[in-house]
Amino acid sequence: MLRTTLPVSSNILNKEPHINLEQLNTKRLKAMKYYDQHSQHRDVFKVGDSVLLQKEKGKQWVPGEIVGKAKTPCSYFVKDEFGRVLRKNSSFLKKRLSNTTAHWRAIDFDFDDTIEPLQCLRFQLMATVQCHK
Repeated sequence: MLRTTLPVSSNILNKEPHINLEQLNTKRLKAMKYYDQHSQHRDVFKVGDSVLLQKEKGKQWVPGEIVGKAKTPCSYFVKDEFGRVLRKNSSFLKKRLSNTTAHWRAIDFDFDDTIEPLQCLRFQLMATVQCHK
């Protein structure tokens, strides 16, 4: 039952809608072609992969390691250089050229008496990150 007071022919109401599947498929293919022109392929990561992750603010990339896949699509759990586990979307992750992730963990800390240990640690981590850019 229609909820309108406009006069309508009963022939029009009983008519089955005509769907031209060929026309519909060509429109879908055309839309897909234009969408794919600007879409980018996302990298797929495995547990243990060495990656660079983008910090929240700025364009700085820091080393990390994939420790798991999140339930949400294209998201991964990543351990950063300080041991924190973060959930990151793959758009903020890049594969690293070197497969070793332990180079920033296995730094031999030789503390000098004139430099505070925390400053020495920051300096060595920053130097390691800058060498691998």
